[in-house]
Amino acid sequence: MEYRREVDGLRAFAVLPVILFHAGFKTFSGGFVGVDVFFVISGYLITSIIIAEKQAGTFTLLDFYERRARRIFPALFVVMFACLPIAWICLLPQDMKSFSQSVVAVPALASNYWLWKRSGYFEPAAEQYPLLHTWSLSVEEQYYLLFPLFLMLIWRLGQYQIVVTLGILAGASLAAAFLGTETDPVATFYLLPTRAWELLMGALAAFSQMKGINWQPNKKAREAAGVVGLALITYPVFVFDVHTPFPGLYALMPTVGTALIILYASRETVVGKILCVRPLVGIGLVSYSAYLWHQPLFAFARNIKPDALSDFLLSALAVISIILGHLSRKYVEIPFRTKHLLSRKQVFIYGVIGGSLFLAFGLAGHFTNGFRQRFSPNEQIIADYRHYDFKEDYWGANCLSFPDDRSFKLNELCSKKIEESDSIVLWGDSHAAALSIGLRKFTNNLLQYTKPICPPGILNSRIRGCSEANNLVLSIIKNHQPRHIYIHAYWSAYNEPYIEQLGDTISELRAASPRTKIIVIGSVPTWRQNLPDIILAKTPSLDGEIMIVNNNYEKLRALDNKIALLALSRGAFFFSALDCLCKNRKCYGSLNDGEKVALTAWDSNHITRATAARLAEQLFKNKTDDYGIDK
Repeated sequence: MEYRREVDGLRAFAVLPVILFHAGFKTFSGGFVGVDVFFVISGYLITSIIIAEKQAGTFTLLDFYERRARRIFPALFVVMFACLPIAWICLLPQDMKSFSQSVVAVPALASNYWLWKRSGYFEPAAEQYPLLHTWSLSVEEQYYLLFPLFLMLIWRLGQYQIVVTLGILAGASLAAAFLGTETDPVATFYLLPTRAWELLMGALAAFSQMKGINWQPNKKAREAAGVVGLALITYPVFVFDVHTPFPGLYALMPTVGTALIILYASRETVVGKILCVRPLVGIGLVSYSAYLWHQPLFAFARNIKPDALSDFLLSALAVISIILGHLSRKYVEIPFRTKHLLSRKQVFIYGVIGGSLFLAFGLAGHFTNGFRQRFSPNEQIIADYRHYDFKEDYWGANCLSFPDDRSFKLNELCSKKIEESDSIVLWGDSHAAALSIGLRKFTNNLLQYTKPICPPGILNSRIRGCSEANNLVLSIIKNHQPRHIYIHAYWSAYNEPYIEQLGDTISELRAASPRTKIIVIGSVPTWRQNLPDIILAKTPSLDGEIMIVNNNYEKLRALDNKIALLALSRGAFFFSALDCLCKNRKCYGSLNDGEKVALTAWDSNHITRATAARLAEQLFKNKTDDYGIDK
């Protein structure tokens, strides 16, 4: 193939947004679309090579897979080897177990499947997975295990029939992606069947340049196509965010934009000249290795320093990833891609040895639960809170409707028919679900309606299924008219309009059910980082109840004051969780839980069963207390 300098420049437009997105810069909220740009470029370049070799009669599967191995695995394995000692030093047992599983998934070409199974609202933040980004490599490698075989099978049909066949497959994959963003968005994001159309778009671009098919518009049209293509790539980087349904129809913007540039933005066009400038081409040349390095740098930094990283440090890590990318390309990628330095046999042998070592390490980490012996028994108990079994406490199997649930159908245990004089409704998000186990210690008549990241109220929400769930709960309350309603949420996680609508929600409830007593429960303590990490760093023991300075206390107290005024002004009561759990800017990090001491939270904001019991005890303590309820 003729070297196309502008394609390397286009790679820079792919890798930089991804790096800045993973750094957490809000300006680049849609930077994840850079992966889609990579998919189209990869599909185009690899298919172009296959076409050229098929036409010359020199294509073999062994050569193809050798080139893929030389391109993908050397730099990838170097990055993974560099991750091992850092992970050993800084990762807690359960995090190390997860990392070990990902180390197995990468050489097995199954990172995307592993992440799909790991994804969930209460899973550790994905940004802390050092090998998170390898899902896209797995998608590509799965595709390239199948694509050349399929192309060999249909090659005799002729180029027009091949284009039609690939077009049909791409259309089916796009349709599946469109439907999947509604039915199963996590699987749709990570898995090959709903990503294949992006690689096939690149393949179709390659076939469109074959002799007999290739058609080039005039200079003005090519100029316009390049400008439109660059705009289609750039716009979503700054406008899309994690709530954008992806990779459905929205993914057409960056992928079509990439195809337009590949096909029409040659070096003679304005966009082509921009892409050919030396800095962009330089970044494009190191884009693969830079992509490999950036996520481990960010992830380990967040594990070592869970508190918010400064923009300066994040920017520095982004620059370091590009520098390491340059070094990897020079000393790893180029030597391994040079055939006279390493034979085919050596490449495959080294690949098998490297993959086997990672499999051995990963399996050992999995079966030893993250090499737990690195920590003392007491530290292991504290670290285990990071993977707290919340489902039983939150009634997750029955009464907790997750964000991806399209409906709000709950088990009959959550909304069973009970006498009006005894009924208590708990309404809110996952913070309300966390409180439920404490309330059940004092009553058998609790109706739980909880949906994570869904603030209880009448305001419409962009969150999947939230407005529908809240409307259903409101109708149930109006029809049933319970004795008491507890309203609780992760208040500090929501924008001002959600807080302001609380007063209107209370007024609507009081009008529909005048005899119902409404109790708004204020914020529980939230922490700048996961509480188990704080305890391990400050005092890795569970010898008694301890109090820790909470840097969020003043903001939480100010927000509580605002919520309390809203509640009291509309005839509701307000219960302060901070009064129960904090004093003088210090909040409990652990509580006596009967025979043992337990942490008060298992992450940065969700309370444990011990904390839920303490709060519920205060709520039911005094029947004449305005901040409690009648027994």
